[in-house]
Amino acid sequence: MTSIGAVPLIANGPAGSRMLVPASFDYAPGSRTTGSTPTVVNATWDPAKGVLRSFLKGRSLMDCGSRQEFVWDGAMFRLVEASVMDECRGATEFIVVWRARTQ
Repeated sequence: MTSIGAVPLIANGPAGSRMLVPASFDYAPGSRTTGSTPTVVNATWDPAKGVLRSFLKGRSLMDCGSRQEFVWDGAMFRLVEASVMDECRGATEFIVVWRARTQ
């Protein structure tokens, strides 16, 4: 699996004259560094649930890295779950380090 980075964009304004701007996040997603444009890695989008998922793998076996799940609240993406596996040792279950309830 190749890692693919993407900048989530939001369309603002009336139809016919919309502007695309980088999405806002309450927590830095994927591989974002301080002060840079938010970047998600290996992202998937579920439009029915308004959920954006990002997975930054540590190596090709996908047994380490980090996963994040964000929900769209109408203004920004909010982190609802984060899990990590810092050690690359064959474990496929990541440790959940953050979880928030949504309505």
